[in-house]
Amino acid sequence: YRKTALLIAPVYLALYLAAAAASRQTHRLQRRAGSTRRASRWLWSAALVAGLAVLLGAVWAWPPALIGGLVVLYVVEAMWRPLVTSRFDEDTPEQQGATVLSVESQGRSLTAALLAPALGYAVDNVAGQPSYVPVGIVAVVIPAVALAIATAGRSQETPEPRR
Repeated sequence: YRKTALLIAPVYLALYLAAAAASRQTHRLQRRAGSTRRASRWLWSAALVAGLAVLLGAVWAWPPALIGGLVVLYVVEAMWRPLVTSRFDEDTPEQQGATVLSVESQGRSLTAALLAPALGYAVDNVAGQPSYVPVGIVAVVIPAVALAIATAGRSQETPEPRR
């Protein structure tokens, strides 16, 4: 167990440092995208590509794609937090800001509480052996649905400047 702990520690350190660095640079993504809405779509697109890598890595039993996709998803999630806070700040009346953030946080916690055990069960029991295919499916479906909703919502917003 000690050897495993010594090997895992640098991996977690690298993940946390990458996520922290990405989170601190989210404002640059937002500025480059031209709006928080467009930056959100960019992050959902990156999450979809990473989810496809996870799914294909799981189906083809190719660990580099699986691990790479999971790392990218982790970094995208770290960037999502400051971006969603900015979006709520822009789209929510000032007196409701704290309530909206609280509801979003509770929704995120509830989703994790429901999804994590279900995915854990699916990973352990698909085809009678551990498989990350269910994780890949969820990692593709969620950003695909989010992009579909965002694309449908684009017709209702004012046009964003093209760069």
